[in-house]
Amino acid sequence: MSLEDLGNFGEALGSIGLLISIAFLILELRWNRRESRRVQREDAFQAAMDLELTLFSSDTWHQTWE
Repeated sequence: MSLEDLGNFGEALGSIGLLISIAFLILELRWNRRESRRVQREDAFQAAMDLELTLFSSDTWHQTWE
């Protein structure tokens, strides 16, 4: 195996490593986006629950229905 062959082999390995890194970054971005959406839904649900709790516990709500 000549030095040129070793250089070509090294380039091939480097290219494969680069492709693996890019694939991992794409998966990581998808996971982060999915997690961000989940947190947003959770926050919106919590805000709705807080609003509902505030409305049910306020005196004006009870007076309105009476």
